[in-house]
Amino acid sequence: MTPPAAPPALPARPASPAPLAPLAPLAPRRAVGALLTLLTLLTLLTLLTLNALGCAPGEAGAPGGAGAGGGGRPPIRLWHAYRGEERAALERAARRFEERTGQAVSTLALPYSAFPNKLQAAAARGNGPDVFIFAHDRLGDWAAAGLVEPLGFWVSADERAALLTPTVEALEHEGNLYGLPLSCKTLALFYHRGLVPAPPSTTDALWAAARGARAAAAAAGATPPWGLAAPELSSLYFHAPWLHAHGGDALDLEGRAGAAVASARYLRARVEEGLVPAEVNGALASELFRGGRLAFLVSGPWLRGDLAGFSDWGVAPLPTLSETGRPLAPYLGVEAVMMSSRARDPAGALALMRALAGEEEARARLAAGQLAARRAPYEEPGALADPWLRAFRAQLERAAPMSGAPAMRAAWTPLQRALSSSVVYGESPEVAFEEARRALAASLRESSLGDSAEGGR
Repeated sequence: MTPPAAPPALPARPASPAPLAPLAPLAPRRAVGALLTLLTLLTLLTLLTLNALGCAPGEAGAPGGAGAGGGGRPPIRLWHAYRGEERAALERAARRFEERTGQAVSTLALPYSAFPNKLQAAAARGNGPDVFIFAHDRLGDWAAAGLVEPLGFWVSADERAALLTPTVEALEHEGNLYGLPLSCKTLALFYHRGLVPAPPSTTDALWAAARGARAAAAAAGATPPWGLAAPELSSLYFHAPWLHAHGGDALDLEGRAGAAVASARYLRARVEEGLVPAEVNGALASELFRGGRLAFLVSGPWLRGDLAGFSDWGVAPLPTLSETGRPLAPYLGVEAVMMSSRARDPAGALALMRALAGEEEARARLAAGQLAARRAPYEEPGALADPWLRAFRAQLERAAPMSGAPAMRAAWTPLQRALSSSVVYGESPEVAFEEARRALAASLRESSLGDSAEGGR
């Protein structure tokens, strides 16, 4: 990915309008026209004010909308990027909070891709949300810009202990906690029961099972299935388990260059053996898996929807890399509720955050097929009877929280190029990762200079 752009300069505050000159006496017809003009201007002014607040008439959060305040207190402004059922579930949660507390909540849904820029621009004008929900990967940028409020003094040790530890770690930046986790995503190993009898605990067992499935198909005169696929071998997200199991770190391409090179060589060898397809996207991988042409598939909880109507599959935590004894540790991504540093009522905002991150809402997320970030719902009787949930719950303990530092976002593009050239096309991994290291260092230098220049204005 390209390095984060320097924060935009704050727009100049509009000049105050000049005082209106007194109206001259008007004839009755002209007076009516002037009155209509004045009403039109007042309507336009109202619409402009609503637009500045980030909402429109009839939206939750606009006067007369679902989130209109009561009791003299302004509504808590909650922004999110949910759609469909997720949005409806959030609206229901907000209404439950209103009923319990008497505090109104106004909600605003924004397109996911536009959310970060909208948040930063609105917060700079003081028109942003009090509370917002988003992925944690921009946390470092927002913390450095002073857009999010640290919660360290408000969240007790007991509150932290009620949450899954990796989800809390993902929301910590430079020693401060900047949000409460709601849900999370990671990768696990899906296996085709018609091709392999049981999930492997080591990579040696995985490749042995894959070779066995290929040999059995060849003996029967059928096309041998692929052994294992991960959508987009050039993606750092899907390569991370192999990188981590070899001892590598995406943000340390100098000190751990050997591990990065070893991880690329390892997968390239399986590509050349014919066990792993070099280029396959998520849709094709799912099709191959359902059709019995793929023994193992590395994917996330979202794959369950793609497998509707197909039952010959299982899922398990990723195995241990036999060569190092380390588990294949995928990235952990966290969706969190965060407080704006300009929240009008921090105590009310925190109360809403606690409600959204509480046990009732965690159970609802789990029932909807999401991986909740709290411990309690997983510990209830019968909760882990579902093999899918049991596998991902175990995988969460072996996942690596993705860094929210700005450097992490800058690393994606250089590493994608390195993985594409070394794993997909078989070029020198030493050269590829050295080029990635230089590109990342240059990107971070440019970003630092840009931030310095912006801060000096």
